[in-house]
Amino acid sequence: MRFLLKVFFCFLFVFTIFLSGYAYEQPVINQSGQVGIVRVYSAKSLGATRLSFNFQSDLAYDKKYLLQLIDKKDHFLSDADFFSSELDTLFPDPTIFNMRFNAAYGITSFLDVSFMLPVYFDLLSHKKNQSGLGDLELGIKFRIPGDEERLFQAAFLSMFSIPSGDPHKGYFPRNIYYFTEHSTGDSIEGNDELVGAYTSGKMETFLAVLFSFEWKYLLFHINSGVKFTHNKSLDELFVMGTALEYHPSKYVAIFTELSSFMRFSTVSNGFRINDDPFRITPGIKLNSSNGMTFSLAGSFRLSSNKNFSYYGLDNSGRHFVTGIEPSWQISAQIGWNGRLKPQDKDKDLVLDKFDACPEIPEDIDNFEDSDGCPDLDNDHDAIPDSLDQCPNEAEDLDGFEDDDGCPDLDNDQDGISDSVDQCPNEAEDLDGFNDFDGCPDFDNDNDGVPDSLDKCPNVAEDRDGFEDDDGCPDLDNDLDGIVDSLDNCPDTPGVASENGCPKSKPEAKEIKRGRVILRGIDFTRGSAVLSTASMEVLDRVHESLMAYKEIKLEIQAHTDNLGNIDSNLRISQSRADACRDYLVQKGIDAQRLRATGKGQNEPIADNSSAYGQQLNNRIELHRID
Repeated sequence: MRFLLKVFFCFLFVFTIFLSGYAYEQPVINQSGQVGIVRVYSAKSLGATRLSFNFQSDLAYDKKYLLQLIDKKDHFLSDADFFSSELDTLFPDPTIFNMRFNAAYGITSFLDVSFMLPVYFDLLSHKKNQSGLGDLELGIKFRIPGDEERLFQAAFLSMFSIPSGDPHKGYFPRNIYYFTEHSTGDSIEGNDELVGAYTSGKMETFLAVLFSFEWKYLLFHINSGVKFTHNKSLDELFVMGTALEYHPSKYVAIFTELSSFMRFSTVSNGFRINDDPFRITPGIKLNSSNGMTFSLAGSFRLSSNKNFSYYGLDNSGRHFVTGIEPSWQISAQIGWNGRLKPQDKDKDLVLDKFDACPEIPEDIDNFEDSDGCPDLDNDHDAIPDSLDQCPNEAEDLDGFEDDDGCPDLDNDQDGISDSVDQCPNEAEDLDGFNDFDGCPDFDNDNDGVPDSLDKCPNVAEDRDGFEDDDGCPDLDNDLDGIVDSLDNCPDTPGVASENGCPKSKPEAKEIKRGRVILRGIDFTRGSAVLSTASMEVLDRVHESLMAYKEIKLEIQAHTDNLGNIDSNLRISQSRADACRDYLVQKGIDAQRLRATGKGQNEPIADNSSAYGQQLNNRIELHRID
């Protein structure tokens, strides 16, 4: 036996290395050779022409599994019966070791066949070790056809166990249903029968429905089936399982499964799932690019340990009292799988092993056609080629005509490339002033007066409150021959000896009829409080009213359009009142003055600019005598 095993392992190693050059993409294979986890099956299939070879082994060593040995005279054996001063051993320690060779082949994309042959070993100190073949298992899985990727898959599984094991071999039964009915319980009375440790001696049939759910890197499996023993003295078996796989990369799979093997008699006694084998099995699987796979898993008992089995064996001469199953088990599997025939699922003439999108046909549009993936957007500009007028030139996505898929190198068609155009969506005005930046210069001299109204577009208005609407700087407002920079009275003609001021205070001027705008009166926004400069302007009005007693005035206050209409009307009235009250305080008869707030209703300039707003915030005088 040892020689045959050595020959077999050498052959397996050489064969897998020889075939490794033909392999790629490996599913997880369970101990029966089908796509699955360890004991749980997946509804997914191997795929057409995929061949799989695997060698699986597991080991259980549990001192509490073997509860009692009873000799032929029904004498309970104790530590004293086994003690050896030379070996320093007491009650025998059981070790259960299993090896399985399995293989599977995908006949079509939805039909798989498999076989599995187990070899069992029972090691028991003080007794001769036992080993032998188990039952040969043949399987066929039929998946609901369809090769497209989908969230849900379902399959039907049939497994047939052919009795190839020796019923006289072994100490510890490999399946719970090898006991005759009522052979387990909470007592050891009676002589319960075991048909064999490694075989039931009859052909068995396992029928199951499989469901799998796949979402991104996760797979979830559900199994439900029945094993028929075709032996009236043996129980049938409910087999249930669920498992979760996580694939963080194509080379690693992390999994865990729950599996339950429940006899019909257990169900009839109240569906006590933990009275029969019930396990949780976490593990990991590693793949290589040459088709070799390796998986490692640990299985832990969830079933109750209150029940135990009492049975005798012809090969022992003693009776055994054991638990339902060992507390733990560790298993490892090494294998290889790969396609025997190169595949082209999407029939785009790019073989799957070279095809980055094996299930989606290449679009053959002369753009990167060798990778097997359809390039629905060749230039990666987020506009599908079916709508893209320039499929091989990326849209510049600059917010200008981005739906046609063509890059617009000069959006505003001003002859200046967008890459250097500081205003790509506004055409340069080409007026000879800064025409290389691509931006129209609506106010070349930046004096707040648009060039269309600016009489001096390249010379900034001096903004001194004197004729500021024309856009030209007034270097001598009062035209007295003294430049404003040296004129102490720039708005009043004067003489050089007085630094631009008149020699003596001029006589008060008569206020003319019509609109008279009082320049120099300004208010803080939202306020009606007179500034010192405003009071000086009103002082000149006071002088005129004192000189011309017959004049009666309407004082009108106007605002810009910032704020709402009602608010502007109220503030304008307050400002008009402030001017009137100041003049009355200075001694002008209140009967000669009328204050009126006009709000924003009578602008004299465009409110869209700060300059226009400044002009519209004004005080006007109108004679009403």
